[in-house]
Amino acid sequence: MLRKCTKNDIQYIYKIYFHPTVNPFMNIKTMSLNDFSDYWAKRMINEDIFVWVEGDKIAGMICINQESNRCSGTVTLCSLAIHPDYHNKGLGRKMVNEILSKLKKDKIVRVQLIVEEDNDKARPFYKKLGFEEEGKLRKYFNREGKFIDEIMMARLL
Repeated sequence: MLRKCTKNDIQYIYKIYFHPTVNPFMNIKTMSLNDFSDYWAKRMINEDIFVWVEGDKIAGMICINQESNRCSGTVTLCSLAIHPDYHNKGLGRKMVNEILSKLKKDKIVRVQLIVEEDNDKARPFYKKLGFEEEGKLRKYFNREGKFIDEIMMARLL
């Protein structure tokens, strides 16, 4: 079930974000739970953040940000992360499809994102969901001192 994120969810999101197999692809360096709580509270003001609940556990999260003014028909998918215990179970697809359905009802016409060029799981995942590659941001993402290209992708609704 997808629902809005609350402050009570931060500790669970922290566990997802900083899992060793997830964090290398997240745009945030390792930090303490305390520092992350402050960081996340600020994100919750500026972005729509949702969590996916399986049973009584938070299994994943997704953040979106609607652009403004003349770009108000565009939403950026800022983050998508699934706890590794829930990988390969269709959860990411369910989350994104539910968000896309909601956005279409809200008259959004474009959803965009960026993904690391070396993220061999995420790129085909987004392609299967109808996202198309639109360009490349060269040497954009700094992972432990190594700069990696980001691929810009978008889907029209």
